[in-house]
Amino acid sequence: MPRHKKLIPEYRLHKPTNQAIVTMPDVGGRRRDIYLGRHGSDNSVVEYARTILEWKSATESDQPRRQSGITVNELILRFWNFAEGCYGNESKELVAYRHAVRHLRRSFGPVEASRFGPKSLQTVRDRMIKVDWCRALINRQINRIRRVFKWAVAEELLPADVLQALQSVRGLAGLLLARDGVAASRASQPVRAQ
Repeated sequence: MPRHKKLIPEYRLHKPTNQAIVTMPDVGGRRRDIYLGRHGSDNSVVEYARTILEWKSATESDQPRRQSGITVNELILRFWNFAEGCYGNESKELVAYRHAVRHLRRSFGPVEASRFGPKSLQTVRDRMIKVDWCRALINRQINRIRRVFKWAVAEELLPADVLQALQSVRGLAGLLLARDGVAASRASQPVRAQ
Protein backbone atom coordinates (compact mmCIF):
# COMPACT_ATOMS: atom_id res chain seq x y z
CA MET A 1 0.00 0.00 0.00
CA PRO A 2 1.45 3.45 -0.93
CA ARG A 3 2.52 5.79 1.84
CA HIS A 4 0.56 8.99 2.16
CA LYS A 5 2.49 12.19 1.82
CA LYS A 6 2.32 14.41 4.90
CA LEU A 7 0.84 17.78 4.12
CA ILE A 8 2.34 19.84 6.95
CA PRO A 9 5.92 19.27 8.19
CA GLU A 10 5.85 18.04 11.75
CA TYR A 11 7.43 19.37 14.93
CA ARG A 12 9.91 16.76 16.24
CA LEU A 13 12.86 16.16 18.53
CA HIS A 14 16.45 16.22 17.32
CA LYS A 15 17.89 13.77 19.89
CA PRO A 16 21.63 14.65 19.66
CA THR A 17 21.01 18.32 20.52
CA ASN A 18 17.69 18.02 22.41
CA GLN A 19 16.26 20.71 20.12
CA ALA A 20 12.97 20.97 18.27
CA ILE A 21 13.37 20.65 14.53
CA VAL A 22 11.18 20.85 11.48
CA THR A 23 12.18 19.75 7.98
CA MET A 24 10.79 22.13 5.37
CA PRO A 25 10.54 21.55 1.63
CA ASP A 26 12.81 23.95 -0.19
CA VAL A 27 12.80 25.33 -3.72
CA GLY A 28 13.51 22.62 -6.26
CA GLY A 29 12.21 19.78 -4.11
CA ARG A 30 15.06 19.84 -1.62
CA ARG A 31 14.57 19.78 2.14
CA ARG A 32 16.17 21.87 4.85
CA ASP A 33 16.15 21.48 8.61
CA ILE A 34 15.18 24.40 10.80
CA TYR A 35 16.11 24.31 14.47
CA LEU A 36 13.45 25.91 16.65
CA GLY A 37 15.02 25.97 20.12
CA ARG A 38 14.82 23.61 23.10
CA HIS A 39 12.29 20.83 22.43
CA GLY A 40 9.01 21.32 24.31
CA SER A 41 9.63 24.96 25.20
CA ASP A 42 7.04 27.63 24.50
CA ASN A 43 9.50 29.49 22.29
CA SER A 44 10.08 26.46 20.07
CA VAL A 45 6.32 25.90 19.66
CA VAL A 46 5.79 29.57 18.72
CA GLU A 47 8.72 29.43 16.30
CA TYR A 48 7.28 26.27 14.74
CA ALA A 49 3.88 27.96 14.26
CA ARG A 50 5.56 31.03 12.69
CA THR A 51 7.65 28.84 10.35
CA ILE A 52 4.60 26.88 9.20
CA LEU A 53 2.61 30.09 8.63
CA GLU A 54 5.42 31.57 6.52
CA TRP A 55 5.71 28.34 4.55
CA LYS A 56 1.95 28.16 3.91
CA SER A 57 1.75 31.78 2.77
CA ALA A 58 4.76 31.29 0.46
CA THR A 59 3.33 28.14 -1.13
CA GLU A 60 -0.11 29.73 -1.53
CA SER A 61 1.38 32.80 -3.22
CA ASP A 62 3.27 30.50 -5.61
CA GLN A 63 0.03 28.83 -6.65
CA PRO A 64 -2.26 30.75 -9.02
CA ARG A 65 -5.38 32.05 -7.32
CA ARG A 66 -7.66 30.05 -9.54
CA GLN A 67 -11.20 30.45 -8.48
CA SER A 68 -12.89 27.17 -9.05
CA GLY A 69 -16.23 27.33 -10.75
CA ILE A 70 -16.02 30.86 -12.19
CA THR A 71 -18.52 30.98 -15.03
CA VAL A 72 -18.16 32.74 -18.36
CA ASN A 73 -20.77 35.29 -17.18
CA GLU A 74 -18.73 36.08 -14.05
CA LEU A 75 -15.58 36.31 -16.13
CA ILE A 76 -17.23 38.77 -18.53
CA LEU A 77 -18.48 40.89 -15.62
CA ARG A 78 -15.03 41.06 -14.02
CA PHE A 79 -13.41 41.88 -17.35
CA TRP A 80 -16.05 44.53 -17.98
CA ASN A 81 -15.21 46.30 -14.72
CA PHE A 82 -11.55 46.29 -15.78
CA ALA A 83 -12.32 47.44 -19.34
CA GLU A 84 -14.46 50.38 -18.23
CA GLY A 85 -11.55 51.68 -16.20
CA CYS A 86 -9.10 51.00 -19.01
CA TYR A 87 -11.03 52.23 -22.08
CA GLY A 88 -13.61 54.60 -20.54
CA ASN A 89 -17.39 54.19 -20.63
CA GLU A 90 -18.02 55.64 -24.08
CA SER A 91 -15.08 54.35 -26.12
CA LYS A 92 -15.54 52.58 -29.43
CA GLU A 93 -13.39 49.70 -28.22
CA LEU A 94 -15.72 49.09 -25.29
CA VAL A 95 -18.68 49.02 -27.69
CA ALA A 96 -16.81 46.50 -29.85
CA TYR A 97 -16.17 44.34 -26.76
CA ARG A 98 -19.88 44.55 -25.91
CA HIS A 99 -20.79 43.10 -29.31
CA ALA A 100 -18.10 40.41 -29.08
CA VAL A 101 -19.02 39.16 -25.62
CA ARG A 102 -22.75 39.22 -26.38
CA HIS A 103 -22.39 36.06 -28.50
CA LEU A 104 -20.08 34.51 -25.91
CA ARG A 105 -22.55 35.22 -23.10
CA ARG A 106 -25.60 33.93 -24.99
CA SER A 107 -23.94 30.68 -25.96
CA PHE A 108 -21.78 29.87 -22.92
CA GLY A 109 -22.75 32.23 -20.07
CA PRO A 110 -23.46 29.63 -17.36
CA VAL A 111 -20.58 27.33 -18.40
CA GLU A 112 -17.50 27.13 -16.19
CA ALA A 113 -14.89 29.36 -17.86
CA SER A 114 -12.10 26.80 -17.47
CA ARG A 115 -14.16 24.40 -19.64
CA PHE A 116 -14.41 26.90 -22.50
CA GLY A 117 -12.19 25.51 -25.24
CA PRO A 118 -11.47 25.70 -28.96
CA LYS A 119 -14.73 24.00 -29.99
CA SER A 120 -16.66 26.48 -27.86
CA LEU A 121 -14.85 29.40 -29.50
CA GLN A 122 -15.65 27.95 -32.92
CA THR A 123 -19.33 27.77 -31.91
CA VAL A 124 -19.25 31.47 -30.99
CA ARG A 125 -17.58 32.19 -34.31
CA ASP A 126 -20.31 30.25 -36.13
CA ARG A 127 -22.95 32.40 -34.39
CA MET A 128 -21.17 35.48 -35.73
CA ILE A 129 -21.21 33.98 -39.22
CA LYS A 130 -24.96 33.37 -38.94
CA VAL A 131 -25.64 37.04 -38.19
CA ASP A 132 -23.82 37.86 -41.44
CA TRP A 133 -20.80 39.65 -40.06
CA CYS A 134 -17.90 39.99 -42.50
CA ARG A 135 -14.78 37.86 -42.11
CA ALA A 136 -12.54 40.72 -40.92
CA LEU A 137 -15.02 41.74 -38.20
CA ILE A 138 -15.43 38.15 -37.02
CA ASN A 139 -11.66 37.73 -36.73
CA ARG A 140 -11.37 40.97 -34.71
CA GLN A 141 -14.22 39.93 -32.40
CA ILE A 142 -12.75 36.46 -31.84
CA ASN A 143 -9.44 38.14 -30.95
CA ARG A 144 -11.28 40.34 -28.44
CA ILE A 145 -12.78 37.23 -26.82
CA ARG A 146 -9.30 35.74 -26.62
CA ARG A 147 -8.11 38.94 -24.91
CA VAL A 148 -10.85 38.53 -22.28
CA PHE A 149 -9.42 35.09 -21.48
CA LYS A 150 -5.86 36.43 -21.65
CA TRP A 151 -6.80 39.04 -19.04
CA ALA A 152 -8.32 36.28 -16.86
CA VAL A 153 -5.09 34.27 -17.06
CA ALA A 154 -3.07 37.36 -16.15
CA GLU A 155 -5.36 37.93 -13.15
CA GLU A 156 -4.91 34.23 -12.23
CA LEU A 157 -8.62 33.52 -12.54
CA LEU A 158 -7.99 30.77 -15.09
CA PRO A 159 -5.13 28.37 -15.83
CA ALA A 160 -2.88 29.35 -18.73
CA ASP A 161 -3.74 26.23 -20.72
CA VAL A 162 -7.25 27.63 -21.38
CA LEU A 163 -5.78 30.60 -23.26
CA GLN A 164 -3.25 28.39 -25.00
CA ALA A 165 -6.03 26.16 -26.29
CA LEU A 166 -8.06 29.16 -27.53
CA GLN A 167 -5.05 30.45 -29.45
CA SER A 168 -5.08 27.27 -31.52
CA VAL A 169 -8.29 28.37 -33.29
CA ARG A 170 -7.33 29.85 -36.62
CA GLY A 171 -8.98 32.97 -37.97
CA LEU A 172 -11.27 32.90 -40.96
CA ALA A 173 -9.26 33.17 -44.16
CA GLY A 174 -10.29 33.48 -47.79
CA LEU A 175 -13.73 32.50 -48.90
CA LEU A 176 -15.39 29.99 -46.65
CA LEU A 177 -17.66 27.31 -47.94
CA ALA A 178 -20.79 26.44 -46.02
CA ARG A 179 -20.15 23.58 -43.62
CA ASP A 180 -22.30 21.70 -41.17
CA GLY A 181 -25.29 23.91 -41.82
CA VAL A 182 -23.38 27.11 -41.03
CA ALA A 183 -23.52 29.77 -43.69
CA ALA A 184 -20.26 30.93 -45.23
CA SER A 185 -18.95 34.26 -43.97
CA ARG A 186 -18.78 37.00 -46.52
CA ALA A 187 -15.75 39.08 -47.30
CA SER A 188 -16.15 42.78 -46.61
CA GLN A 189 -16.99 44.97 -49.58
CA PRO A 190 -14.26 47.31 -50.78
CA VAL A 191 -14.77 50.98 -49.98
CA ARG A 192 -15.53 52.99 -53.09
CA ALA A 193 -14.17 56.50 -53.60
CA GLN A 194 -16.86 59.18 -53.91
